[in-house]
Amino acid sequence: MLARASLSLLAAPLVALSALAAPASAQTTWFVDKTAPGPGTGTATDPYTRIQIAIDAPTTLDGDEVLVRTGDYVETLDFAGKTLRIAPASPTDQVTVNPTSLGRAVTVASGEGPGTTIEGIRLRSGFAPVGAGVLVDGATLRLVDCEIEECRASLDGGGVAARNGGTVELESCVLTGNTATRHGGGVSGPGVRVVGGSIVGNTAGTDTQPGDGGGAIDAVIEDCSVIGNRATRSGAGVARCSVLGSLLQGNRVDAASGVSVVRGGGMIDSDAFDTRISASAAYGADVEGFGVARSTLTSCVVTGHWAFKVPVRGVATFECDLVRCEIRDNFATHAEAAGIGMYGGTARDCFISTNFAPTFTPSVPDGPTRGTVGGGAAAAQLERCLVINNRARHGASLFSCDADRCTIVRCVGESSVAAAAHAPSGSPDRSRLRSCIVAGLTVQIGSVTNQVTGIEPGSMVDAQWCVVEDGWPGTGNLAGDPLLTRVESGDVFLLPGSPAIDAGDPGAPADPDGSRADMGIFPFDPAKCGGPWVTNCGNTVAEASGRASLSGNGALTVTMTQQVPGEVAVPILALASGERIVPELFSICVRGPLTQGTPLAVAPDGTLAWTATPAELAATGALVGDRLFIQLYLPTGGPSQASGRLSHLVETTLCP
Repeated sequence: MLARASLSLLAAPLVALSALAAPASAQTTWFVDKTAPGPGTGTATDPYTRIQIAIDAPTTLDGDEVLVRTGDYVETLDFAGKTLRIAPASPTDQVTVNPTSLGRAVTVASGEGPGTTIEGIRLRSGFAPVGAGVLVDGATLRLVDCEIEECRASLDGGGVAARNGGTVELESCVLTGNTATRHGGGVSGPGVRVVGGSIVGNTAGTDTQPGDGGGAIDAVIEDCSVIGNRATRSGAGVARCSVLGSLLQGNRVDAASGVSVVRGGGMIDSDAFDTRISASAAYGADVEGFGVARSTLTSCVVTGHWAFKVPVRGVATFECDLVRCEIRDNFATHAEAAGIGMYGGTARDCFISTNFAPTFTPSVPDGPTRGTVGGGAAAAQLERCLVINNRARHGASLFSCDADRCTIVRCVGESSVAAAAHAPSGSPDRSRLRSCIVAGLTVQIGSVTNQVTGIEPGSMVDAQWCVVEDGWPGTGNLAGDPLLTRVESGDVFLLPGSPAIDAGDPGAPADPDGSRADMGIFPFDPAKCGGPWVTNCGNTVAEASGRASLSGNGALTVTMTQQVPGEVAVPILALASGERIVPELFSICVRGPLTQGTPLAVAPDGTLAWTATPAELAATGALVGDRLFIQLYLPTGGPSQASGRLSHLVETTLCP
């Protein structure tokens, strides 16, 4: 009995194994050719004449593929619950599904599973309430190398839509010229993922119907170009999306009638990583976030937004949270612009640079004559940020902001930091600075010297434990030069002896070396001396690398190529106390005490490479942290010049 029972227990696994070993039903390939005589049996020699006939055929089963020959197929497709692959019959076949007035191009709404694929086919001129090009409802679809164009949704999802748990992935697809009366001109739905490809020239909304997400709404966008889309309320590029490694450029909101505020020309209510948002626009109403609104950005660049003739809060960003982002080269022309780089929100470890607005006194018929405020940021919270080269009338760097461990330098306007006296309605009435540096207040613009007040008199600015170059009352504040490596080039590391070292807020977290917090964005690092920088001065190109070090560690090298072999060059060195003059050809670009280094000859291959020795550097009298100017002089003119030649000017800071 035991033996008989054991055999019976083995029987079930053996049956299962035999079932696994049985061969699966073979995949079948069916063919479609609209020029065939029809009706056809789906073979290569007797193809079907319509794609839907191939799908509906009882012999077409899950896992089969339908290969289509060249043609413009005027029909709508419904996968009818079958998991199929539909593609051109060959790489040279060009297939278009064009339903014209028949309805939607493709419907996948009967539980189709993974493996349902359309590849290499153009879908155009579909029309439906939702998902005029493609609707995936409670099913799964993969689109590869497809073009979806000029489809029109009377509600949402002009090109592609997913709903009720449906998922659709678009790989290397192009969506262009699709429209939705409400939202998601290109794609719509939380189940939509676009990888690669482009979303170009799609529209959400109409002149009378507000629309969001011209390119995409509620989707995942990865490694994609989202360009030239339009919406009539917000998020012309994307709305409520997750965006990774993409380009959003030239997207524009034009307000529908009745819309009083438009937001997010490029993006709204989204998360983005490693993405560039540029040249967005928003018009027809007051603007909040010409570029990006109410989004979270990490390692992104927001640049090139020009706000013309509209009141705007936040040309680049409005109420966004920024981490390791660059906010640069954004502009406003309206006198009521506030926060050219950012308005509201937070910024951590960010670079906010060259955001400009007019600095003149405006005359606004319907409002107070305040003028522009917050070239870098307004009404925002910043931590460990560099705010440099911004422009506005009041608070050219920051207006009504909280800033912690920021370096705020080089701006154009009446003041670098301001608050209260010129605040737009609804703005906070103060600025708060902790462990910050406010410096570089003299800016040369051509032949004009612009002198800026560090903190605007009369402003409600609470600054403590800060270096403010021209002074400001407050606990722990210092006045004078903070000794930064090279403010004019954006190199703002602390030099040895800087008063900002170990002088920040005693209650702030310690620096990485365990010492008391320094002021400014970068804690003092003895190894970070600054430079070298090359200035186009003299008449011969030079390159520089390494560190000017008294110990010889990482030695500075100046290199010139295509010189006369054997010719002898003389290094010329000067302390930065020598005045740097306007660059001129055939001239030494500094005045003051000069020293000569050891002459050296051009190598047989025409390369001249001078490496500074500790003795040559010490001979200048420079101390650690001092600035040095260096040029190489070749006394003879060479084969095509009658006089000597001077290299471009190299500037560097002397390291230990």
